[in-house]
Amino acid sequence: MGSLHRRERSKYFWAAFYMPDGRRAFRSTKCANRQDALQVLAAWEKAAALGRAGVLTAQQVHNVMQAIFLSSNREQLPNSTARAYLLAWVGQKEPELADTSAGEYRRITGGFLDAIGKRADRPMDAIRPDDVLKWRSHLAERVGPATVNKCIKILRGAWAQAEKEGIVSRNVFQAVNTLKKPHGDSRRAFTLDELRRILEVCDTEWRGIVLMGVYTGQRMSDVVLLSWSQIDLARGEIYFNTRKTGARLTIPAAAPLREYLMGLHAGDDPRADLFPNQAAVMRSSGSAVSRAFMAILEDAGIIPKDAGHRKHASKGKGRSARRTLSEVSFHSLRHTATSLLKNAGVSDVVARSIVGHESESVSRTYTHIEGGTMREAVGRMPDVTKEAPKR
Repeated sequence: MGSLHRRERSKYFWAAFYMPDGRRAFRSTKCANRQDALQVLAAWEKAAALGRAGVLTAQQVHNVMQAIFLSSNREQLPNSTARAYLLAWVGQKEPELADTSAGEYRRITGGFLDAIGKRADRPMDAIRPDDVLKWRSHLAERVGPATVNKCIKILRGAWAQAEKEGIVSRNVFQAVNTLKKPHGDSRRAFTLDELRRILEVCDTEWRGIVLMGVYTGQRMSDVVLLSWSQIDLARGEIYFNTRKTGARLTIPAAAPLREYLMGLHAGDDPRADLFPNQAAVMRSSGSAVSRAFMAILEDAGIIPKDAGHRKHASKGKGRSARRTLSEVSFHSLRHTATSLLKNAGVSDVVARSIVGHESESVSRTYTHIEGGTMREAVGRMPDVTKEAPKR
């Protein structure tokens, strides 16, 4: 039978009771009122009794904490199931994220909740490292290490926030390592011949998207979601506010890109999308735009036909099978832009300033590249819209 005690210099009642293993515990109830302290003691004794009987569950622990919180604060403990917390966390993050990133956060958290099944409706503290490991293994069967690691880092951030708020006592994602990136799992640049083959199979809008990728080196979302307000044809400049890093870039338009832009109908609304069809798709699903580009690479003969889910489905593996990793993607245009600039003799500092690489950030802070220098550098890039000279 437990008991309450007073300690010198403490305004709180202390509870004495026996732990499940028989040890006598002496804990502060953090209650100055005797009736409140008795409720805390009763809750602890109940949990200890369940523990001795071998039937103490995470949900029962949560119920005990609920009773203690209620007696101490006169209100219910906030709903802290994994599902409730993660959905609320994503909702709070959305205003801080670009549309495509917000969708990605929703997909990642939703995928994790689906993977842990009924445990998603248990308290956050009931999620164990082995739950995360099983989810990681399941994910690694479908996507590459880089994608798995990104998912781990996003959910690690959710648990870190829950830890700050006192919802969980530890971050279980800290106990799970990211995957090692295998050798050879990297993107490469496109060759000039490949770029010309890609442009041959593009429709008008995709042709512009590819040219923008080649001559600015910017990421897919920043290119696809460009508006006419970011294009200055008179000055021959394109303005980016990159979604990943927040960097503001002014990039001279190379002659082939400027020629393409001059041929488009601008309309009266400067906020209108430069590439309206793919921009609408991007706002709904960034992965759909990526798949569309991979289909273009298939049509151009750059990658094998049906290299993705359809190939696996024909072998009976279905969509849950891991897709064949390709060494080329839209991000390869970023590598291509850097390679074309350096092959044209442009310095590394100028090339980084144009493409906006995050590395060497200190160098960029103290080095201002004049617009004329950047324009000259872009002018050295080859015209990928012209046929290669015959030998």
